[in-house]
Amino acid sequence: MLTTMERPAMGSRALIAADLGTTHLEPVHEVIAAAERRWSRFRVDSVVSAINRSSEPVAVDPDTQALLDFAASARTVTNGWFHAGPKRAGVGVSQRQVQTQRELDLGGIAKGWTADLASDRLAAAGASVAVVDIGGDVRVRAERMVHVECEAPDRRANPVVFAVRDAGIAMSGPTRHGNHLIDPRTGQPADARIALVVARTAAGAEALATAAAVAPIPDAVRFLASVGAAAWLIEPDGSASTIGHPERFLADHGWLADRSARRWEAAPCPPS
Repeated sequence: MLTTMERPAMGSRALIAADLGTTHLEPVHEVIAAAERRWSRFRVDSVVSAINRSSEPVAVDPDTQALLDFAASARTVTNGWFHAGPKRAGVGVSQRQVQTQRELDLGGIAKGWTADLASDRLAAAGASVAVVDIGGDVRVRAERMVHVECEAPDRRANPVVFAVRDAGIAMSGPTRHGNHLIDPRTGQPADARIALVVARTAAGAEALATAAAVAPIPDAVRFLASVGAAAWLIEPDGSASTIGHPERFLADHGWLADRSARRWEAAPCPPS
């Protein structure tokens, strides 16, 4: 039986589910709240805001540097189609420093990164099943198969049900609220598709989904395949491409869930 706890976080909602008591889940929500305080560009006291308003390099803490290093790696892997903002990094006397020539926005990747951190905390507390969803960036760490419901990438009313044990899931692209994606090569709104990605971590899935939503199909196929990710890429006209056989992660070989309400539930591993 899983204990579930949900709260507002990072401009969205953070849902935690684990086979632990509420006393173990409360500190995990504080991990998420601390990440928001540190990495939100909408908070004037965040590290990101300090970087964006400074004309000089800003010393950053090790956790922030780890996230920035990951963002830089994601930019390299995706051949520049994922870009969080910073162009240069230097080394200070005792702390890494960041200097940026454009506004730093860790938005989505910070949610995925934080979902990974939260799942690490749950696993360290003894959870054999841990599911964290922050604004649609999902991280699952479990000793058995878990069914997870996520929004369908083709905007259908019912969600998709995934059967995963150790994975990150993220979706990017135009939503019912409009298209927020920017083409990193032009700085203009992108002619984006919907990308739903299953990868090893939530941060990885988020970065890959963001890049795959705006990159030309040949580029998206290349970088998704290079890291072994699985994805659906759905064009504005409804046509779809798949990379890495993502259907293998669907529960019961089905596309849509029986229920439209989001929920988490432990499930036995399906027969092979």
